[in-house]
Amino acid sequence: MKKLFRRMSMVPKGLRYKLMISFALMSIIPLLVCVYLVSTFIFPALDDLAEVSIIVILTISIALLGLILAKRMVDPIIDMALETRIIASGDFGKRVTIETEDEVGDIGRSINAMTQKIKGYMSELQDYSVRTKEVNLEIQKKVLALSNLLQIGDMIAVSEKLERVYEIIVEKVNDLYDDNSTALFLIRDNSPKLNLMASSNIDKEHLKTISFNLGKEFLGRNVGDKKVIKVDTSARLTSQSEDICRKFKMRNCAVVPVISRGSSIGFIFTGNNTDNFRFREDDIELIKVLSKQLGIAIGNDLLVRKTKELAIKDELTDLYNNKYIKERLGEEIKRAMLYQRPCSLLLFDIDNFKEFRQTQGEMVTEDVLKKIAATLKDSVTPVSKVARIGGDEFAVVLPEKNKKEATQLAEEIRKKVEDIGIKVSKKSKFSLTISGSVSENPIDGISSKDLFEKATALMKRAKLEGKNRVAT
Repeated sequence: MKKLFRRMSMVPKGLRYKLMISFALMSIIPLLVCVYLVSTFIFPALDDLAEVSIIVILTISIALLGLILAKRMVDPIIDMALETRIIASGDFGKRVTIETEDEVGDIGRSINAMTQKIKGYMSELQDYSVRTKEVNLEIQKKVLALSNLLQIGDMIAVSEKLERVYEIIVEKVNDLYDDNSTALFLIRDNSPKLNLMASSNIDKEHLKTISFNLGKEFLGRNVGDKKVIKVDTSARLTSQSEDICRKFKMRNCAVVPVISRGSSIGFIFTGNNTDNFRFREDDIELIKVLSKQLGIAIGNDLLVRKTKELAIKDELTDLYNNKYIKERLGEEIKRAMLYQRPCSLLLFDIDNFKEFRQTQGEMVTEDVLKKIAATLKDSVTPVSKVARIGGDEFAVVLPEKNKKEATQLAEEIRKKVEDIGIKVSKKSKFSLTISGSVSENPIDGISSKDLFEKATALMKRAKLEGKNRVAT
């Protein structure tokens, strides 16, 4: 009985009260009614206590049989309620125990069927949740990649320094995986040797000991052929690819060539020592895009530098142009006046240049102009500046030289050009010479304009006096 009442205490209140009332109706009230009927109508003169006791025991037994029958009907419902509560708390692996094949059993089977469906729905929801997280991560990754590309694109647009572009691209590649290492190797000064330009999370001192040449060995040939090298669990390991990993001390690695203006100029290396690792194709494609951006940045930098050089230099002779030399002369004059030092200007003009061009043609003329330009550059010190200021006119700014020293140098240059003319005349039978003039600050003026005007006037005098001479 104690066990029964303890079990009843776990049942919802409404059902517990109903069971208690049912027990009372089946036991106490029928017992009182039976005693009253027996004592009043059946055995009115009954005085024997034993006979009364038998009747009472019989009545109680009948009541208990009714209680047992009611318990058997209610217990499955109680068990079902308890198990359903456990299921409702989230334990969808729990099943309702079915002991009878009546309506209560049908309810239990229905509950089990619904539980299985709910369990299936929950599993699908979990799968959807995992997939959603994966999709969100991929979206975030794509957004980050796009942001990186836009950032690098902005840097290229504003002609950011190449060193900074190198660092940013290496950082972006290195962030693709945990415990990753990345390095950038590029050629320099048209040499086939590949030099370390930037690195992240890798031993720089060790990288300096590694030597690569474009077009040589396995890595250099593949980079030269614009091929991607990939070593991971998805790629067959060869002795050549294993050698690359050994050099970089990495178990997994990827090498993506850097291409600028149609030619390979280096590569981006990235790798790690993670077990069972595989490079994602999307990441390799992203590295390729970053590599293309790097190639664009390098090509853009080259164009910018050429543009700057062209802005101050003559394309044919690689000498400075008229605008630059006049500005430079003005600066040198100011410095000379400040420190009370001399500064001279030389002007040279090729004699009979029009006739020479007409008779010898453009190719010979251009070759002669290049030789004269080289002679001028080789004859002066690094602090001096040489310019081509016209078709056949040249100017030389000589800091720290007075007119006497400048005149001596001008005569040396005239003689060297005369020697060039002798060699040319053997082939073309045309005499090639130059005339020169010298002006000095402050004797002939205190500005760039003054010195050019003085030297120009002296040049006219040299031409009138017979050419192939220096006027001072």
